[in-house]
Amino acid sequence: GRKCRCGRNGCLEAETGVESMVAKVRRATGKRGLTLKDITDLATADEATAVNAIEYAGTMMGRGISFLMNTLDLEGVLLSGPPEICSTGQDRTRSSKVFLDSICNEAQSRLYPTLRGAVSMEKIIEMMPFKDLDRERGAASVLLDAITGHQAARQETSRSILTEFTGHPA
Repeated sequence: GRKCRCGRNGCLEAETGVESMVAKVRRATGKRGLTLKDITDLATADEATAVNAIEYAGTMMGRGISFLMNTLDLEGVLLSGPPEICSTGQDRTRSSKVFLDSICNEAQSRLYPTLRGAVSMEKIIEMMPFKDLDRERGAASVLLDAITGHQAARQETSRSILTEFTGHPA
């Protein structure tokens, strides 16, 4: 697989990350200085290279998710990422639709038969664009739930941990 920024080859990040999508389109088009916004604008205009790069990233993410769901018996997955590919609801972009559909199709095809079709993949895989410290808040919440076994006072504790960790008030 592709070289990852961690130094290994074939990591999920190397196949599904923004840098991977941009690099695929840059190699195919020869355009320099592309950003994720450029890629999503091209996909909105039905430029095949951009759509294919987003589909590929979604397909690889779907493989990873199906592995985790099968192995860990997960009830659902929350994906967080750039709004250009993780928007939902009325703000949902064409790129977000392509990305989520690719994830869902691949995950559904690789889930154990007992998990397949039980519920729509869109209900299992929730997408949420990240903003500011949302990822850190989510990670802190999961950690606190695991430590305490419940959600009591989680929000205040989460804010305290984030403030200490980042140096910025949460």
